Amino acid sequence: MVRITWLFVAVCGVGLLVGCPSSPPPAGTGSGNGKSTTETSGDSTGKPGPASFDPNDPAAGARNVMTGLTNRKLRALWDFLPSGYQDDLQSLTRQFATKMDPEIWGRVIAIVRRSASILREKEPWLQTPAANTPKAAGGANAAPEPVNYKAVAALLDALADSELGDLDRLKKIDVGAWCDGVGVQLLEQLHQFAERMPNDPLARTMTGVADLELKSRKPKGDEVIIEIIAPRELPVEIPYVKVDGKWIPRDLANGWIEAVGESRARMAVALSEENLAAAKPQILTALGFFDEWLGRLEKAKTKEEFDFAWSQGLQNSMTVLATFSPSLPVDPAMEGTGEEESAIPLAKVVVTAELTFEQQDELLEKLAKLTDEGAGTFREISASNTEVSFTVGPVSDVAAFARKLPGLTVSKVDSEARMIWAAPKGR
Repeated sequence: MVRITWLFVAVCGVGLLVGCPSSPPPAGTGSGNGKSTTETSGDSTGKPGPASFDPNDPAAGARNVMTGLTNRKLRALWDFLPSGYQDDLQSLTRQFATKMDPEIWGRVIAIVRRSASILREKEPWLQTPAANTPKAAGGANAAPEPVNYKAVAALLDALADSELGDLDRLKKIDVGAWCDGVGVQLLEQLHQFAERMPNDPLARTMTGVADLELKSRKPKGDEVIIEIIAPRELPVEIPYVKVDGKWIPRDLANGWIEAVGESRARMAVALSEENLAAAKPQILTALGFFDEWLGRLEKAKTKEEFDFAWSQGLQNSMTVLATFSPSLPVDPAMEGTGEEESAIPLAKVVVTAELTFEQQDELLEKLAKLTDEGAGTFREISASNTEVSFTVGPVSDVAAFARKLPGLTVSKVDSEARMIWAAPKGR
């Protein structure tokens, strides 16, 4: 339900892949222009310095992303985003920190730290194949370069030592600065893992990126077409729009408000106090399994014991992860019928207004408290530039629900369609 990670990956994916030629090697670009926040080029002190974009070239931001990723600088993806989008993602991250259960998160971080310790201390055993591992043939089938487990351990420690390891610090995170620090190590490890894969797909991608040529047509107001040209391929035309002074793919701009609003709403439900309380025993049970597995790895006195605990733990973890799916509360009357979610009687409130995300969250909480018995087991937000839709449930009597809406003037109620149209009072 929580889609913070999805949202950030989507941003990166759009920045790297949207509009890219489909022929191999896979390649892509991110886009942004205008006045950026900061870039990791640095000054004489080694600190991040201001980005040097040509404000008259809409393709300049894409080139900055390409250069940044080649140089292992995750900050380039962050600087690709308009300032308002950066604020949205930072707010989502802080919202997660505010709502997450401290005990659960503390257990997760403890497991990350123990894992790093095991990778570091048991590296000789991890580097040596198990006795029953077939030897790789020479030539094209030769064994890949060994994994640098100490580097992976250092990355896990860096993650745990960063704002991610402490919810109080995570509530105040500067995501851009985080990308400058831990983000560099993340990209470095990604490159190292890719080098061990057949044909090194990441290297092929970055080579393809370096071969791309980006051209922008003359902007028409806040819109422009950027051509992405790969060798021996027809140009691919991607529409861009200017947001907060930066050029981004139009598809990203069109879907941003709804995606962030939905992520906020789903997070509010999944990490609500009552839902976390219901899911917490199952979560702690799963984390307890991983604690037990790590304990067996730590206590192994021989490589044979370690290999057995490793393989058995991997197999069992697949089972744990497959069965671990804490669900949200459903209408008790429909439980066990197979129609739990769809059977909850819902009401949709369409508010004609431009609301900030904080205002949306506040209104969603108020509406949820007005649902039947104040349960609010279903909550969802979608938004456009002119209106915000709140779907909540259970609501058995839509007309009665409409009469209780706080701070809103209702203009229409359709009980059959279960929809209510309203606007903030005084507007």
